[in-house]
Amino acid sequence: MMFPADMKAIGSQENQWPRSGVDFYTPEVHTAEILHHFRMHAAPLELSKAGAVAWDDVDFHRAAYRADPAGYALLALVPGVQERQRARVLLQVLATSRAGLGEEVRGTLDKTTRTAPSTAATTSFQMKNIAC
Repeated sequence: MMFPADMKAIGSQENQWPRSGVDFYTPEVHTAEILHHFRMHAAPLELSKAGAVAWDDVDFHRAAYRADPAGYALLALVPGVQERQRARVLLQVLATSRAGLGEEVRGTLDKTTRTAPSTAATTSFQMKNIAC
């Protein structure tokens, strides 16, 4: 996954890494930052009384998905990524339209969602525990 070399954080020092808040990200996020976030951010998914699933880093996930859908999904399969982050990636990939994506990208997204059955089971289990 490649990003332009001139991407800079808004409102933060250029050399500050890792950045702590989603507000500091430009629409494209660097691979190392995504992987660091996937390995370190452990906040649980939340289920509202209305049944909507929410998570505190949804804007981060949306930006990373928009920048490179296939690369984003593949990073969730890297060893050391937290299951909670894999669940977020799965939810993001399944909830987002694939209209306008190339055939190769759609194929990669299909393969990554099929390779994550334990993540799907874990996510389902987490949601049931939250709902109880």
